[in-house]
Amino acid sequence: MDPNSDVRIAVLVDAENISSRHVKSIFEKISNHGTATYRRAYGNWTSPDMRPWKEALQEYSLTPMQQFSNVSGKNSTDSAMIIDAMDIYYSQRVNGFAIVSSDSDFTKLASNLREKGMFVIGVGEEKTPKSMRAACTEFIELKDRSPAAAPGARAAAEKPAENPEKEDIRRRIEELIESSEGDRVLLSDVGTIFIRTVPPVDWTKWGAKKLSGFVEELGFKVEKEGENVLWITSKPAPPVKRGRKA
Repeated sequence: MDPNSDVRIAVLVDAENISSRHVKSIFEKISNHGTATYRRAYGNWTSPDMRPWKEALQEYSLTPMQQFSNVSGKNSTDSAMIIDAMDIYYSQRVNGFAIVSSDSDFTKLASNLREKGMFVIGVGEEKTPKSMRAACTEFIELKDRSPAAAPGARAAAEKPAENPEKEDIRRRIEELIESSEGDRVLLSDVGTIFIRTVPPVDWTKWGAKKLSGFVEELGFKVEKEGENVLWITSKPAPPVKRGRKA
């Protein structure tokens, strides 16, 4: 979807089914498509199992939707999410939904919303069934980005760490370039995505006056096209130094 289009997305999170460690990635991915207006997380918040989510609720301004487990074996969270999704749809305040769950029980909901003309983003872990993936307009698979899971994590830990927040921003720009056509992305599109990210990306706190300068500081190349169009491309790799032949 066009990053500059006014897409309002209702984000509904099955917090009993998705780990809180994914919340940063969830909102990064959603910001590539639109603005997260409704932000709701469903679960039994009286349960000790939900404690890891408490900090994420505040940081990402998620509204906790309390669902007591009144009947054993019955998932009241699923029912609440489905009912709320339809209420939000009929309010006509959004034109897209992000259903964050790896549960196949939301397959019918995703199909229904898509058939009604909604842009439906499914967000789930690797275990998400094919039926749920196919029911969505687009499906985003969550990857474990914890340092322990990364290849070469032990070797990286032995090196002096760079600013992790800057590294996150660099990674996001790289992903945007890789997912675009022509291996480049508009600087204005990146600025729009960063502004609507939850929480917004503030590049000025590192002393940058313009986004273009900050992007170049991260190692990317900014190219001008015409009068006002600026593109971000991957910085060319340095030439390979070849040793002298014996």
